Amino acid sequence: MAGNEGNATRQRNVPCPFCGLLCDDLEVELTGEGIEVRSGGCYRGAEGFRKAAEASARFRTPTIAGEAASLDQAVGEAARLLDGSRFPLVAGLGAEGNGIRAAIQLADRLGGAIDHLHAGSLLSHVRALQDNGGITTTLSELHNRADLVVLLGTPLLDQAPRFYERFVRPREGLFPERLARRQVVAVGQPEDPAGRWAIDETLNCPPEGMGEVVAALRARVNGHPLQAREVAGIDCEHLARLGNRLRQADYAVVAWNAEAPSPGHGDLVVDTIHSLIRDLNHTTRCAGIPLGGGAGATTALQATTWQTGFPLRLRFRGGQPEFTPRKGAAEGMLARGEPDALVWISAFSEEAAPPATDVPTVALARGSMPFEKPPAVAIPVGTPGVDHGGPLFRCDGSVSLPLRALLPGRVPSVGEVLGRIGARLAAGEG
Repeated sequence: MAGNEGNATRQRNVPCPFCGLLCDDLEVELTGEGIEVRSGGCYRGAEGFRKAAEASARFRTPTIAGEAASLDQAVGEAARLLDGSRFPLVAGLGAEGNGIRAAIQLADRLGGAIDHLHAGSLLSHVRALQDNGGITTTLSELHNRADLVVLLGTPLLDQAPRFYERFVRPREGLFPERLARRQVVAVGQPEDPAGRWAIDETLNCPPEGMGEVVAALRARVNGHPLQAREVAGIDCEHLARLGNRLRQADYAVVAWNAEAPSPGHGDLVVDTIHSLIRDLNHTTRCAGIPLGGGAGATTALQATTWQTGFPLRLRFRGGQPEFTPRKGAAEGMLARGEPDALVWISAFSEEAAPPATDVPTVALARGSMPFEKPPAVAIPVGTPGVDHGGPLFRCDGSVSLPLRALLPGRVPSVGEVLGRIGARLAAGEG
C-alpha cells in the first residue's frame, strides 16, 4: 500500500480527515485494538481515528423504527419512505466527495433540498465573494511566503490544532529568510497562552467586538483618523501600529475561523475583512484564508458548485437547482415544517446527530451515534479515511487528497448506501 515501508500494520503519509487542514503526514499503526497515531498528528486526529476504529469494530445492525433489520431491508424501507415524500431534505452531509455527490444526485432525483452542517458559516465567506469579490490564498502560500500573519477572532488552535506548526511557524520552507523575519499578531481572544508559537503581539477583544475592530483597522490602513481612544478594549494606538505593519509588509496573510463568526453579524465581519484585504492590495500584497471546512464542508461546497453552478444550500424543483442561502438552512426549514422527510448524513463524528424533529428520518451515521429517539431508518456507515477511501478537499479549496482505507470492508460507505437507495428508486421499488 502506498506510503508503507514493508510493514502492513504501520502506514506513513496517511491523510487525517478530522479537520479542514487535512494533514497528510501522519504515521499510524493498525493494532488489534484499533488505530494509533504514532507521529504527525494532533489530539483531534488521534481521538478521531480511535473513535472511528471503535465504531467500525462495534458495527451496529441497521434498524427500522428502532427494530433490527438487514441492510437490504433498511435500504428498501428508506427507498419506500423517500419515494412517497413530497419534499425531502438531505442534510448533515458529513461525507467525502463520493458520498456528497451521491447525496446531491438523490436530492435532485427527489426534487428536495440539500444543506451541510457547516454551510451557514461557510456562506458568510461565499456571500462576501459574491457581493464584492475577495483575495484569498492557500496554506502552502502562507507557509512559504508570508512575512506577516494576522490571526482574527477565536483561537484557531481550537479549530485546526496543527495550523501553527505546519503553516504559521513551520521549521522550514522555500524561503528561510522570510520565515526568520515573519511577524505574527493575534487579534481577539488569547491565542497561545503557553507561548509555544512565538506570537509577537496579542490584541485582546471579545468575539462580539471583532466587527468594530476590523472596521477600525481598515480605517487606519486607509489613513482615516479615529476619534475614540479604544475600540472593543483595544487601544487605538495599537491598531494604528498594526495598520502600519500591514501596509509595510511584503506579503501579509489574514486568517480567521470561518466556523466561528462574530456573534450576530458574521456576514458583515467577513465582508469587512475582505474589504480590508482589498484595500491593502492597492499598495502591497495581502490575502485572506478562512479556516474551517470540517466534516466535508469544503468538499460539499466544491461539489455543489461544479455540479449545479451554485454553492451550498440548494433546492431542486422542476429539474432546476435554486440557490437558497438564507431560507435553505436545515434548522429553519424543519422549524417551518417544509420537509416531509429528512435524510441525515454524518460519517465523521457521532456528535453531529440529527436534529430533534417529528419528520420521518433516514439516518446514515456512525454506528456509535446516540439518537434522542430512533429514526425511521438508521443505517450505520463507515468513516471516510478509515473504513473507506474517497476524495476530500482541504479548507483552502485548492487541494483534494485521496483518503486511505485503513480498515476496509467492515462498514459500507455513504456513497454505497445512497447508491443502493437510488437503485431501488430507479427500479420503482420504493
